[in-house]
Amino acid sequence: MSAVVADMWARSTTQERRSLWRRLQAWTTERGLGMNADSACLFVAATGVRPQGQLAYTKALSASFGAMGFENHPLRVLAKALRGGGAAIPENQATPIERRKLVSWARQQQSSVRLAVLVAWKTASRWAEAANLSSVQFLLVTQKEVIVDWFQTPKGRTQDPFKASRFAVIQGPLTAEIAVLYAKCAPFAPLSALTTSALDALWGQSTQMQGYTAHPSNAER
Repeated sequence: MSAVVADMWARSTTQERRSLWRRLQAWTTERGLGMNADSACLFVAATGVRPQGQLAYTKALSASFGAMGFENHPLRVLAKALRGGGAAIPENQATPIERRKLVSWARQQQSSVRLAVLVAWKTASRWAEAANLSSVQFLLVTQKEVIVDWFQTPKGRTQDPFKASRFAVIQGPLTAEIAVLYAKCAPFAPLSALTTSALDALWGQSTQMQGYTAHPSNAER
């Protein structure tokens, strides 16, 4: 998997997809199969994981094949079939985080981490997406409204740059606090270098955040 393709995703996503790609390569080599989407479908079926896990593998491999310009139609068909069978319904849900606890914890952190946490909360985004934002991606910042451009983040790189989903509008509670924190952040640099796992570890050390996870809930955890 090339560095250019890997740069499309958050670091944790890249690591997971590289690991899965290597597993697929080893599996196809052992069986004398071609490294293609048809073989990938057979590989997914042979893993023996639950349907939710198969869907996660299928989506990850489809994204990898597609990003490198390879045919991924069989994987997209498999993903559709798995969704039709209910695989998109999660078996395990992460415990919902109380805003009061999250905001209280965030206010004990440095301003850039605090800003990333509040943006992730307000936009219902993954930690890696918010942490990778830089100040130049805040297009409008007032006490009542903040507009974020996702285009230079892993989330935005996979989107059509002309679609409205490229942008997020933040209003209501915590907006004024986000505006104040924005004024303190360094230009161009990502808001935080913390990985999702590192944030999870910090939460594990906090009495306020114990029992919560920064990882999105899915069948593979």
